[in-house]
Amino acid sequence: QAPTIVPEPTYAVVDFINRLYIDRPSALTMDFRTLADTITLRRVMDAAEMSAFIGSSPTQTRLVFNYDKQHRKAMTPLEYMHILTDDLFFRKALNGMITPEQKEIVRMRTGIMDLANKNTYLSAQQLVGISERFGINNLTGSYVDSLMEPIVIQQNMLSLQERLIANAESSESSESDSDSGEISGSSSDSVSVSSVSGDLVEKALPEVQQPIPAIATPAKHKPTREEIEADRKAELFLELMYGGKRYPADRMAQYFAQLGQEVDANMISLLYTYYGSQRLYNDSLQMSIEEVLSYVSGPLLTDPRMASLIPDSVADIISGVEQQMQSGVGMLRGNDHSLCVVLTDYPAESDATYAFVDTLERLEKRYLPSGSNMIGESVMYSEMKNGFSHEMMIVTILTILAIFLIVAITFRSVIVPAILILTVMTAVYVNVVCCGIISGEMLYLAYLIVQSILMGATIDYGILFANYYREKRRTLPARESIFESYKGSIRTIMTSGLIMVVAPAAMALLTNNVMIRNIVGAIAIGAFVAIILILVLLPGVLMVFDRWVVHNAVPKHGEPITDESIQDAPK
Repeated sequence: QAPTIVPEPTYAVVDFINRLYIDRPSALTMDFRTLADTITLRRVMDAAEMSAFIGSSPTQTRLVFNYDKQHRKAMTPLEYMHILTDDLFFRKALNGMITPEQKEIVRMRTGIMDLANKNTYLSAQQLVGISERFGINNLTGSYVDSLMEPIVIQQNMLSLQERLIANAESSESSESDSDSGEISGSSSDSVSVSSVSGDLVEKALPEVQQPIPAIATPAKHKPTREEIEADRKAELFLELMYGGKRYPADRMAQYFAQLGQEVDANMISLLYTYYGSQRLYNDSLQMSIEEVLSYVSGPLLTDPRMASLIPDSVADIISGVEQQMQSGVGMLRGNDHSLCVVLTDYPAESDATYAFVDTLERLEKRYLPSGSNMIGESVMYSEMKNGFSHEMMIVTILTILAIFLIVAITFRSVIVPAILILTVMTAVYVNVVCCGIISGEMLYLAYLIVQSILMGATIDYGILFANYYREKRRTLPARESIFESYKGSIRTIMTSGLIMVVAPAAMALLTNNVMIRNIVGAIAIGAFVAIILILVLLPGVLMVFDRWVVHNAVPKHGEPITDESIQDAPK
């Protein structure tokens, strides 16, 4: 008899991580549990909330949002992490901004989030491997098997509840201003709880099968003193690197100290002296930080008299800094052009944004008279806004002239194309009003595209109705001609028109791209308005201008045809 093969048991990743945190509460396991919190992973956040949740600086978070191809103002943490791993990590321009070790950490954390989001089941050894990769060691497959037993986990939950209650009672006696329900891991065998009453313990510890939210409501991120200091150092370093200024030895030593690099001022002075000895030294010698690093990593390290005095570790650090500097300079400076990147907190489109762009343009003309170019989303919108009236007038005139000539030649009339164009243009203007009421905005590009499409497509419905009316008026009075025109054209107009309304409307509801949604939504609304105007307004206008629309027609009210009526009919 063949031996029976017992399949290896598998466990849900989310369930395992939550039980691991309950059994071994610490800052590391709490961070581990945060990655498996599916409630938070699927919650849409803006840049400020994302910065607080991910732990990145507001500037870095806004930069990632700006690189989003869909231009979303809010997204889930999982979508945010995939922008990094699937897009930004492969951009050559950003390679020097993040080390391979940092990329590996981000990919590892994103992988854990994907496993939790998909509710993946893994074996005990696979769970041990994931934990060790995250930094949680000393786990075995037998430990995972025992951890996932219901009896063991219930005992651990009771033990953790007792510790939570004890810590909560002790925290009530102390003067703490922490928010209610905020849990922070302090060590491997203790968990501190700020202002948690006994009634909230059950709510703070739901069933094991459900993930425990790590962050209930992320507060608006307030930069810490360390973050402010780091931003200040970054700004100083950029100014020193790319400002193009040179400094004497004492000033250079002060700047190194402000960057957190305690370099002896006498060493800097000696470096200046040695550098100047090869280049006609004088008391007013000044160097840029780029020159200092290039000289130290180049001639100084290759000089046999100095190489023996510099440890290999220091030489490697200096060479790495110099290579990173050259890489950064290469992204900002080229043979023909240089690049200046400006990051702001302004939205893509607003009055304040346009004022800021105008200020940049004035500064550009003042300090860069030889010529420069500005690119960016806000700059594009500003250019569209400034050139809107002129370009819109050109597009409108060309569209009207082209359609007018075609319809005039077809009908051999001037009044018919004028009536049809006015009807469709009215639909375009009503469309703009409706889009403004519904969404509060209408993109410039969408307005140009929608006007051209509506003028070219929906005017066919008016041509069809007017052609039926002119044919019927040769044998019928005006009122009967309108009825017959409805009978002959209503099916064609409604079939084609509804297709033009429903298809773009469905795309507008299903797509997440703002530009596409704005364009197809406006097309659907404009086509619907055009159909209503052609079926409701156009018949009345044709009857009002009947004398100029139809030649050699029967009398308007159906009187018998006489020689006088024929003679009175316009030629």
